[in-house]
Amino acid sequence: MNITMKFDKRFERAMKEAPVQMNKAIVRGLNRSSEIIAKAAVLNITKNKSMVTNALRVAMSGGWRVDKQMLLATIGPTMARRSGQRVNYGFYVERGRGAGKMPPRGSLKQFLLKKVPGVTADNVDQREFGLRLAIAARGTKHTAKPFLMPAFEQSRGAIKLAFERELQKALDEMGEK
Repeated sequence: MNITMKFDKRFERAMKEAPVQMNKAIVRGLNRSSEIIAKAAVLNITKNKSMVTNALRVAMSGGWRVDKQMLLATIGPTMARRSGQRVNYGFYVERGRGAGKMPPRGSLKQFLLKKVPGVTADNVDQREFGLRLAIAARGTKHTAKPFLMPAFEQSRGAIKLAFERELQKALDEMGEK
C-alpha cells in the first residue's frame, strides 16, 4: 500500500535547511496516518462479524509501528501484543485460508480453549492437532473478510490531510512562507 504526495519548493527548501525538524514532522504524519488506518480497520472488523473480531479489534487498536530511520509505517494486528502474544491470524481474516500446510503448533490453543466447549488444558493438544489436520486438508470455512486494505482505501483523503497538516505545522514553526 502506498500513497504518493507531491511537495512544493517550500518543502524541498525546508528539508535542506532543517532536515531534523522535517523528519520529525514526517514521523508525526506517519503515526497519525497509521492511527487513522487502524481505527478504520477496527470499524471494518466490527462490520465483518467474524468470530475472532474481539482479539483482532484489540490488536488493531495499537497495531502500527513507525520506523523513524526508514520513514516507514507497518500497520497490522501483528504489530500489537495482546496478553503478551502477537495476534498472527489477521492475515487469514484479511485474505482467507485455503487448504495446504498445517497451521503452526500451538497457534490454535487459545482459540480452542475460549471458543470450543469441552476443550480443557488436558485435551487441548489432541484437539488442536485434529483441527490443524482439518485446516491443512480443507482450509477454513470462512472466506476472506478484508479489513485492512479497505481501511487504507477509505482513509486515503484523511491520510493525505494528516500529512499535510503535520508538514504545514513544521513549515509554520520554521517561518517558511
